[in-house]
Amino acid sequence: MEQCILSVIIAAHNAGNYIEECLASLDDSLEKLPEKYTVEAIIINDTSSDNTLEKINNYKELNFIKRVFSVEFKNVGKVRRFAFTKCSGKYITVLDSDDALSKNSITLIMDYLVSGKYDLIMTPLNEIIGNNKIKQTTSSLDKIKKLNNSEACTFFLKQKEVQGHLIGKFIKTENLSVMHFPEISCYEDMITTSYAVEKSTVALYINSKIYLYRKRDGSTSHDRDGSKILKMQYVLEQMSNIFKKPESKPMLDALWVKLASDILSRSGGKLKIPEEIKTRVKCINLIAFLMNINIRMSRKKALIKLRIKLDDF
Repeated sequence: MEQCILSVIIAAHNAGNYIEECLASLDDSLEKLPEKYTVEAIIINDTSSDNTLEKINNYKELNFIKRVFSVEFKNVGKVRRFAFTKCSGKYITVLDSDDALSKNSITLIMDYLVSGKYDLIMTPLNEIIGNNKIKQTTSSLDKIKKLNNSEACTFFLKQKEVQGHLIGKFIKTENLSVMHFPEISCYEDMITTSYAVEKSTVALYINSKIYLYRKRDGSTSHDRDGSKILKMQYVLEQMSNIFKKPESKPMLDALWVKLASDILSRSGGKLKIPEEIKTRVKCINLIAFLMNINIRMSRKKALIKLRIKLDDF
């Protein structure tokens, strides 16, 4: 049998309302894929109390191999770490159980995966608001850009075209280990992705929104009281240990600025910025930060505002 080219990790917890649509989109993304190429879906049912597992088992896959496991972790970091140990693909990617892939998209990307030339392929996300069914077709891939290690690190740390999610990215499996999947409950994928980016020798950015990302109330992206954002401190500390080259520091500083700003804005001023974060923000060279072309204007404005009132919180 031809080697498995791609392992798609799907973590499912009480996803009965979405999982069939998710799996159908994976089938659609592989439409007309040559039979010699094998794609597997590593589907992990984590402590679901609804009909998620039943729907997974009853789904009749057409274009991929379905491998199903049930665990009781109640933790997405642990689920993805476990799933990684089950992957046999040359590359891995992640598909969240309430999201979808664009029709024909993986078929179009497959040649790049089969070549094995790229350690990492990154694509932007198409954000969908609400619970409606989501469907999209990709007819061609746009603006493909090759990146060396330095370019990939800078591109990723800007957090503009792509963010820290594992979704929308295809990572060469041999460049990761189980230790690169931290067992934390949110934002864990930023650490995994950071390892993959820093490890890459040759990366590819494809400016086609093939991943349909559903933003819903209750998700990490809707952290209204700010309680989840405080966990980002640990993530940024780990990222600072991963990206050690001097040219990465200004963009890491920008992420610390964003974190401090988010702590205040998401909590309505109710949460206090931890002293360690305040110290990091105070130590940033303001002039160099403002002059750096790789730092987004919104982060520069945020630093100025933070500096003005930093002693008040």
